[in-house]
Amino acid sequence: MNQIQTLPSLFAIGLATAASAAMAETALQNPRAVEVECIAHDDFSAAVAALKSRLLADNWILLSEIDLGNCISRHGGNTPLPGGLVILELSRSDSRSAGLASASNRCAGNFVPCRLAIHGMDDGRVRVARTNASIRNGTPEPGFAQAVSQAAMQLDATITAALGKPHVGRIRPIRSST
Repeated sequence: MNQIQTLPSLFAIGLATAASAAMAETALQNPRAVEVECIAHDDFSAAVAALKSRLLADNWILLSEIDLGNCISRHGGNTPLPGGLVILELSRSDSRSAGLASASNRCAGNFVPCRLAIHGMDDGRVRVARTNASIRNGTPEPGFAQAVSQAAMQLDATITAALGKPHVGRIRPIRSST
C-alpha cells in the first residue's frame, strides 16, 4: 500500500475509533437505550453477588432470578456455558420512584424498568446487559415514559457502581428506541 492510500485509511480508522468512544460516552446519559451492556473483568460469581447486593442497596426489587448456568449443568445439558448465565427481573415500587407517585402512573410501577442478563464469557469477562422492556414496547403516557427513563438511568448507575467505573467503550447502547 502506498502513502496515498495509507493516510486516508489511517484517518478513517481514527475517526471510527473516536466515534465508538463518543457513542460509549453518550450511552451513559442515554435513558432511551433499550439495551445497554457493561463488560467487567471480574469473577462471574463475585460480579453477580456484587451486583445483587448493590441492587438491593439501591432499593431495586428482585422479582425473580433464573440461574440458567446451574440449571443446564444440573440437568446434564450438552451446551456448556463458559462462566454462567443469570437473568434478574427487577422492579421499582411506586413509593421509591418519584415519577410513579402520581395516580395515573401508579398502576405501571411493576413494569419499571427491566431485566438484567449477566453472562460469563470464555475469556473470563462478565457481560451485564440491561433490557428495558417498557421502552421497547412503547409507553402510553409521557409521565410514565419519563419515569421509565429515570429508572433506567438509575439502574445504569447501579451497574456501574457495582462493577466499578467502566472505561470508555465498556458501556454502549445496543439498540435505542426512537
